[in-house]
Amino acid sequence: MPNGGDGRIFEEDTNVYTYYRVDTSATSAPKQRTRKWREGLFSRLIRLFLVIFRWGKNGLCFIGNQTGQAVSKLGVKGFRASDLFHLLTGVILARGLVLGELLPFGGAYLAALLVFRPGLAGLMVLSTTLGLWSLSLPSNVFWNQVAVLILLASVISSTKRKPEQWWILLPLLVLAGHLLVKNAFLVWNGWNLYQEISIIFEAVMAGVLCLIFMVAVQWMETRHETVMHSEEIMATIILGACLILGISDLHWQHWTLGPIAASLVVLVAAYWGGAGAGSAAGALIGLLPSVTYLVMPYAVGVYAVSGLLAGLFRAWGRLGMSIGFLLGNLLLTLYLSEGSINREILYPLGSGAILFLLLPGRFFSRLGTHVPIYTQGSRGRLFTGFVPLFTSRSDPERLGEDEVEAAEAVAETGDRGRLGVTSKGLAGGEGTDPIWWKLVNERLRNLSRMLNEISATLEKGKTPSVTEGLDPLSGFFEDLKGELCRECSAQRVCWEEDFYVTYRLFLDLLSTGGAADKTSSEPEELMLRIKNRCLYPRDLVQQINQVYEKMKLQQYWQERIEEGRGLVAHQVKGLAGVLNDLVAEAHIQVQRIKTLEKRIIREMKKLGVNLEHLRVYRLPGGELEIYYQRRDCSVKYDCHNRIVPAVTAVLGQQFKINPAGCAGQDKAGCEICLTGAGRLAVEIGIAIRAEDGCACSGDNHLVMDLPGARQLLALSDGMGIGPIAAENSRFALNLMEKILRAGLPTEQAVRALNSLLLLRSSEETFATLDLVIINLQNGESEFFKMGAPTAFVKRKGKVTQISSTSPPVGILDEVEIVGQKEKLEIGDLIVLVTDGVLDSRFHVAEREAWLGQTLQQIESVDPQPVADQLLDRALANSSRVKDDMAVLVARIMEFKSAGWNTGNLIEE
Repeated sequence: MPNGGDGRIFEEDTNVYTYYRVDTSATSAPKQRTRKWREGLFSRLIRLFLVIFRWGKNGLCFIGNQTGQAVSKLGVKGFRASDLFHLLTGVILARGLVLGELLPFGGAYLAALLVFRPGLAGLMVLSTTLGLWSLSLPSNVFWNQVAVLILLASVISSTKRKPEQWWILLPLLVLAGHLLVKNAFLVWNGWNLYQEISIIFEAVMAGVLCLIFMVAVQWMETRHETVMHSEEIMATIILGACLILGISDLHWQHWTLGPIAASLVVLVAAYWGGAGAGSAAGALIGLLPSVTYLVMPYAVGVYAVSGLLAGLFRAWGRLGMSIGFLLGNLLLTLYLSEGSINREILYPLGSGAILFLLLPGRFFSRLGTHVPIYTQGSRGRLFTGFVPLFTSRSDPERLGEDEVEAAEAVAETGDRGRLGVTSKGLAGGEGTDPIWWKLVNERLRNLSRMLNEISATLEKGKTPSVTEGLDPLSGFFEDLKGELCRECSAQRVCWEEDFYVTYRLFLDLLSTGGAADKTSSEPEELMLRIKNRCLYPRDLVQQINQVYEKMKLQQYWQERIEEGRGLVAHQVKGLAGVLNDLVAEAHIQVQRIKTLEKRIIREMKKLGVNLEHLRVYRLPGGELEIYYQRRDCSVKYDCHNRIVPAVTAVLGQQFKINPAGCAGQDKAGCEICLTGAGRLAVEIGIAIRAEDGCACSGDNHLVMDLPGARQLLALSDGMGIGPIAAENSRFALNLMEKILRAGLPTEQAVRALNSLLLLRSSEETFATLDLVIINLQNGESEFFKMGAPTAFVKRKGKVTQISSTSPPVGILDEVEIVGQKEKLEIGDLIVLVTDGVLDSRFHVAEREAWLGQTLQQIESVDPQPVADQLLDRALANSSRVKDDMAVLVARIMEFKSAGWNTGNLIEE
């Protein structure tokens, strides 16, 4: 070897890492001691690992904080727990060899780390020197490497530069340092061309690796709680590969650390990215033996196929992946080794698979937090529903924490109550281009203009009905003349000489509502005129009757078409308004509050909860909205019971889940949005009783949250009794919920519901609608009553009635919608009832007064007991239930004292 003098040769081994160095000069006592120390190095590293880590109830736990405090007491100021990882990494990287003689890794990592942690210069030099000493290098090679380390550490630690100023300078410094020091040693020991080429190659490699290591170290030192960008992922992968090079020849009995770590890395990569990532990681890992020594890279195919099979078996969990990995490795190894296999191959592979099975689930949760786990449905892209994982350099996260605390972002907001993803966070990353976002806004504006134009066209394009002109009648008269009067002898008299008299007679006949089959039912004067003018009066009357029924049917459907046209025009106009609001809200400036994100993350760690991709935004009005993702907790109301109270305590503001995006069949994890809750909350009580003899009630209710910290209470009574009434009321409430969620105003939603009920069936169908919209910030409320009975508000023992005379929805073409406003206070009770409750007191004229007195007599303030007692009093009024009864009671209270979150309820 060029570094010769150490008495080492290449010896083939059947291990996947096929070659490593053995000592042939066993007669030297110092070298024997060095060899024994190296053989025990693996066990020493295991003991050091057990000192730094411990196994807890949550898996493998890092206890470096205590170790860091102990080192700080020894006089090393500013020593942190994470610095133990850097020191151990320095030891391992210093052992990494390229082509059996080049050592570019130790110096490159030392330089990259000292840019961010210059206080570790002395310890990093010692740790890297320790790694070099463990290789038993020749003295001249060892000391020129140490000299390079001392030179780099001295220059970097003494130069007062910010990290961002080193990106170009540091690789040049590492390159120059290697060339200067090693050429000086080369000249001193005797210059030769081969050694000079090796020095140049090692210096270039060290400079390039230094730049790569800087990217990885920057993430570990400044952004370790955030999602990794693409270049950071690649830099970390290269750093991991270099670490495997450093431990590739450490072994203990039949276990070699290099293949164990390689197997573990390939399995984790397959778990992260499936078959593609597994095979790519296998190919990279398989190349490492040929990088270390000049050997044929047989392991490339072995590990690539093994990683591929592990990824393909991913659907069967970690056990299936381990089996697939072992099968691929063993089959190819048997093929390449002509049917022979030994323990040196089996033990490391099996150990790596066992370690993969023993990894705690928390490890993969942390991995998914920083490097998103690939799942089916993402179509090869690594992105989440809330935030982008790979963003451009202009992302505020790329800036230093001291430079920006709240990053400005233009956000698309679906409605005023729920913030959408930022324009940079659109799936796939297209939104990173401002021009693209402007084009989207322009497309939305054009679509809104088109919908407005369609709405105006529908409103202006009303066609006249058959009764508004005589054109349809003229055609009818021509047909009647051709069929009934064609062979009549009096045709010329009726249709030529006395045309206007005949025409007038037919109009008079139609104006009376048509003629019946029995002529005696018609006015005597009109029938006398017909008999005097027509030779076939009975046939004429029958023909007129048929035409009249046809005209009525045509007119009916024409009116329904006009009603549908008006409904579509209103809906299209409302949709255009929603799009206009969406375009306007797309330019709302929001702030991302990173300091609050850190506070929430720290609090969640105390609870043992891992929130992925946490984002906190402040809206222009000052409201906070919090977005996060987490794996399916499989515990109902876990976010309600643990996360929401913790966030409320940390931020000093009430929050609620709006809406809950829990995991389901189409989602592997939960996507949650927390919005600021209003000052008030609403507690609900509901009591329903069906009519005697009916299995279901025709009364239904709805409670739902609206944008802008508002809440809707709705009670509906369908026409009739039993399933038909239940279907009508359920349809009305379901449709009302969908329309309001689309962002349409309440008045327009009621009009749309009225039109759809009219168009729904040719039979008469209608439903009463009792709506209350409550502003949870200031207590302002508005009552909309469409055919609903009187509502009651109880405040401090006094009862107020709220009534209206509007008809139910689904009866008239046009409905007058008048809202009645009421200021609600904490402690107020709102009572909504259906007509069955009031009609139970049928023998009393003032039924509303009776219910108001009954409400005053009830002392309880809890909604459910009040609803139950009111229903019991109504049932006691009669021996049988003649109509469906429903009582909805809502109590206004402070949010912090609310007993439960109402959510969205539609029940019978």
